[in-house]
Amino acid sequence: MFRSLPVRPRVLCYGNYRNLLLSRRMLLQAIGCNVDIADSSAEVRKCLDSQPEYTLAVLCHTLTARERTTIGTTLRAQHPNTAIYALEGTVEPQEFMLHASELVKTAGSSHTSTSGFEPVTFLTAGITSLRSACGILSTSSNGLMLSGA
Repeated sequence: MFRSLPVRPRVLCYGNYRNLLLSRRMLLQAIGCNVDIADSSAEVRKCLDSQPEYTLAVLCHTLTARERTTIGTTLRAQHPNTAIYALEGTVEPQEFMLHASELVKTAGSSHTSTSGFEPVTFLTAGITSLRSACGILSTSSNGLMLSGA
């Protein structure tokens, strides 16, 4: 009898620098994810059209605010249960893996609503602010922030 293999989370990583995307893909693969990378809006749309669901989308800090907003809106429309991790700056590899791992574990459970963002503040573990429901998790120099698209 065959044992079923565990389902590996599918992650989309989008940014403007291919080498950085390749590094992020290696880190995400190290925590057990299948990773698609895209370095253009055409490539990201192709990924979204060909993949039925992503567990997590990582939007790199190399994207403009407008690019992040555009792709965040598209993701919400096509993949409403996908957690979105928007990097606002560089993040240490261990920290990035920890954040991504936590988002993958909780994906789908906190991203089902499309409105009503109630702020929740955490003062531990470097996390200064999280906003709930269907959000975009952003990193900044002072922590993480989850906000809606």
